[in-house]
Amino acid sequence: TDVFGQQAIESLEDDSEEPFFLYLSFTAPHGPMHATEEDLELFKNITDKKRRTYAAMIWAMDRAIGNVLDSLDKSGRTDNTIIWFLSDNGGATGNGSINLPLAGHKGIKFEGGIRVPLIVYWPGKTQPDSTSHAIVTGTDYYPTLLDMLNIPALPDQHRDGKSFVPALKAEDYDRGAVYWHFPHYSNHGFQSPNGAIRFGRYKLIEYYENGTVQLFDLENDIGEQNDLSESHPAVTKKLKKMLQQWRDD
Repeated sequence: TDVFGQQAIESLEDDSEEPFFLYLSFTAPHGPMHATEEDLELFKNITDKKRRTYAAMIWAMDRAIGNVLDSLDKSGRTDNTIIWFLSDNGGATGNGSINLPLAGHKGIKFEGGIRVPLIVYWPGKTQPDSTSHAIVTGTDYYPTLLDMLNIPALPDQHRDGKSFVPALKAEDYDRGAVYWHFPHYSNHGFQSPNGAIRFGRYKLIEYYENGTVQLFDLENDIGEQNDLSESHPAVTKKLKKMLQQWRDD
């Protein structure tokens, strides 16, 4: 983590006025669970060894990101730089991470596996300290970046994505449905091969082994404790049809 951060800083020390793109993918927090003795000491009050190491790894990543942003400040380019921070999936089970109040974890279609942080800093465009409840997904990042930079869209390259620039500008934005397709037995386990659709307040998960489904109202049940598939048959039928049609398409 420290090395990745330092190499990113070195890349920013280039005095060129040319536009730059820095894609910084930390492997932490992720197995194997390693942290420096100095960082572990900061969390000595956590008795569980895995959780202490996990906390120390997040601390190291946070520190490295801060150092990169400080370097950007020193170069005088912060006010002319778009910054994104995001994760690819929720915390994995067994490594000390806790996703509560969300259910599930990495590799599972409950919110604990697929709902992740997304922070976008866009000077002069986004309102500082604001929050958007717009629903977006990973395939939207590419067309959104093109839109932010006034570069023409490339529909053949991002046909599953939509620009969420309106949401960043605090304008009305309705992306429509988002979909997942996970047709295998994950090593993170405990869910059979499945697909899912999020449409408005509802999310439906379809299990491919036997065709069963679960339906959750995420506005009132963020922990996905109450399966509504039988009590809301019309919603269940509609979302299952949309998911199957998307998969066919």
